[in-house]
Amino acid sequence: MKVGILTHYYKSPNYGGVLQAYALSRVLNGMEGVEGEQICYDMTSRIENPDVLISRGAKLRESKPSEVLAKLPGLFSHASRLLWRKTPFYRKKNACVQASLTTRAARFAQFREKVIPNSGDVFTAQNIGETNKRYDCFITGSDQVFNPQGYDDVFFLDFVRSDKYKFSYAASVCASKLYKSQERVYREKLASFDAVSVRETKSLPLLSPLSPVSVEQTADPTLLLDAASWDEIAAPQMFDRPYLFCYFLGNDKKERKLACQFARLHDLLLVTIPYVSGAYGASDAKFGQHRVLDAGPAEFLSLVRHAAYVFTDSFHGVAFSHIFGKQFVAFGRQGAGNMSDRVATLTSFFGTGSRFCNTRGKRKLSYICALPQTIYGEREEAFAKLKRQSLRFITENLQKAREKKYES
Repeated sequence: MKVGILTHYYKSPNYGGVLQAYALSRVLNGMEGVEGEQICYDMTSRIENPDVLISRGAKLRESKPSEVLAKLPGLFSHASRLLWRKTPFYRKKNACVQASLTTRAARFAQFREKVIPNSGDVFTAQNIGETNKRYDCFITGSDQVFNPQGYDDVFFLDFVRSDKYKFSYAASVCASKLYKSQERVYREKLASFDAVSVRETKSLPLLSPLSPVSVEQTADPTLLLDAASWDEIAAPQMFDRPYLFCYFLGNDKKERKLACQFARLHDLLLVTIPYVSGAYGASDAKFGQHRVLDAGPAEFLSLVRHAAYVFTDSFHGVAFSHIFGKQFVAFGRQGAGNMSDRVATLTSFFGTGSRFCNTRGKRKLSYICALPQTIYGEREEAFAKLKRQSLRFITENLQKAREKKYES
């Protein structure tokens, strides 16, 4: 049985996005009689839905006063970034960064095309329906395929014929609420799903009232593979000296200052991947003793795998810290929507919530240094149960897809 997966895979420059795409493909291909691959879908062809893509102004009008106040810092930050990117200084620096990222881009392209099974052919929103001739079953997810800010009909599998089986796996809504117009669209799109699963705990009450089938919680695909499986595709160790690896998607200078202080205090080499977004950022301009500018997905895995300590504001940075049994500190990220929900959900399963420094009291060197060492394996029963449920969810739905195939 051939399974097509739709997620943020095609041309993705995101470490976590690409690695979760690899993980789900590998899990599927490890099952008897199943051939799974990523569908190369060009998201730039998507057709916007005005009922889902609500403007910032409309959101503020529909929000409670307390919610508006909470959003103001993010709005000011967004506006300042837009103004900053129009300056001649930024344009000059960004041009230099772009010129130096060619090796990173090449490594990403090679990993996506050579390591991850994929359709080869590239599809658009206009011809994605042709994939019905190729696949017996369709999966959307994981990652933010249900995020209203990046809404796309294709990720809701609306092109899939009724005689085909389709379900979501660990899909992320990445929102704390859905507006009425969004709920109408989501209810309509979910009506034809055979099964639905989400990644975050807070996504359950959002989608459960809108779905005709029960909504389950499943683990991010990266967490379905153990450390030994990831070692198979990781690059060799890059540094002999113990180091602190920093993987920051945001631009918070305080977190970088804390990392520098922690590294000096513990005599650790400070290793970073600068400009993760692919654009110049002043916060990364001089951050790190060793700046691995050309890191691809395999190098990213190696940097986490061999680190003495990890500082990150990324969900997948936290996920791989758990997979490799690392001592880590996670920070919240301003303007990242509900990234905190993702990290909170993950750390709750592992009993590592104290390492999520998402409050002012925790974002202090004294707090971080006082954290007791995490001993992995002691409090992971909840995650082990989630992993079993996740694999069962995949197995049972693939069996139902097989039955539907032979019925038709």
